Amino acid sequence: MSKINTIKIYKSLSEKLTALFPEKTVQIKDIKNIERPCFYTRFVTEKTTNHSKIENSQQSFEVIYFSEKNQLLELLQLKETLNDFLSCPIAIENKEIEPLDVTITTNEDDYYLQASFDFEIEQLIEPASDKPTMQKLRYKNEDFE
Repeated sequence: MSKINTIKIYKSLSEKLTALFPEKTVQIKDIKNIERPCFYTRFVTEKTTNHSKIENSQQSFEVIYFSEKNQLLELLQLKETLNDFLSCPIAIENKEIEPLDVTITTNEDDYYLQASFDFEIEQLIEPASDKPTMQKLRYKNEDFE
């Protein structure tokens, strides 16, 4: 069974936003050159601890929505939909993880909405014989590109 990791969460969030808001762009790579309106998913931090054969990790993410200028009503409507979306578990490879500590704020000056939330994930640590080597890890990073 494969491990839930940051890349899988990131991809799942982006896919679910695309499905929930098919008329909106979900921008994946370049936050410096956004084209409004769009969503941007951002990984913030990860804290991992290992206890015996269990790994506990807390991962923090943000979903930012940049609306067209002067679209405050759109932001408020999106806030409600995002709140509903983030109040449900998210399925990743036959497992469900639940967004915790969800905070959604709107910025009326720059017309964006920011949702911050965490995932707490507890999973079994792979036995040493199953862990990938450094050479395999180097090639695995190509999956994200």
